[in-house]
Order: sequence, then structure tokens, then C-alpha cells
Amino acid sequence: MKKLLIPIGLAGIGFGVYTYIKTQLDIFKNTKFKIIKIKKDSISLKNIDLELYIQVINDSSITFKITDYFFNVTTDNLTIGEVKNSTINQVIKGDGNISYIPIKVSLNTADLIVGALSGLRNKEIIVDGYFGVRKGIFKYKNIKVLETIKLNDYL
Repeated sequence: MKKLLIPIGLAGIGFGVYTYIKTQLDIFKNTKFKIIKIKKDSISLKNIDLELYIQVINDSSITFKITDYFFNVTTDNLTIGEVKNSTINQVIKGDGNISYIPIKVSLNTADLIVGALSGLRNKEIIVDGYFGVRKGIFKYKNIKVLETIKLNDYL
């Protein structure tokens, strides 16, 4: 009987750790994102390269590491750029702490000119996509991000 208690105890501890991390990942799924700064890197005839600084507030009690992400940048249903895995392995601190993630975006100049003809200053740019995080052996993918930027605030 005593030999049976050790495996049952270890299984219970393993299940408890798994449940705790899974719960924290579910809390992390509701993380708040905010674009706080847009910095111009370079401007050419083909592209405008920007760096977006995204503020992340993680309400879970675990620190996570970003494993991958993809964002689509659109205005007026026209895709003007996309972002894919430019700065992975960023650490997002837990316990309600604020983390900042720099993301490089390359926008197509021709598409922006089309937008400019219809009043770029009053446009909204939509950043829509997902990212994945990891804690130890646990991974969580496809955490949704949807942020709207009013260009008036940055121009």
C-alpha cells in the first residue's frame, strides 16, 4: 500500500502544477496591449520602416517568453504591411507588471499613398494578429491581438 502512495502523490503534484500553469495561461490570454510609441526607422520610395513599441500588462503570476507572432497592418481594408517574428524571446513579466516589446513594421509606400489621397491624417490603422508564449515545457499559441491606431495621435 505504501508503494502505491508515492506514485499517486507524484501524479497529484504533477496534475497540480499543470493545472496552475494552464490557469495562468488562461489569465494571460486576456492580457492588455497598447501601442505607446511609433518611431520612424527609415523612409524610401518602396517602404517606410517603423518601430512600434507595444506595452503589455500581464495579470497572471507567471513570467512568459514570446515564441512567435504575426501581425497584419491594414487601413480601409487594404493591407499595408505585416510583421512576423522580428523580436522573439522577449520576456513578459508577470504579476501585473508592464513589459515593452519593440516590433519592426515595414509599410508599403504605394499603399500608403493610396491612403493619403483619401486623408491619411484621419485614418485608423488596425494591427490584427496573434502571438504565442512559452513557460517551461508549456506553450500557448494564437493569443489574439487587435489594436486600432488613430494616426492623428502620432502625426
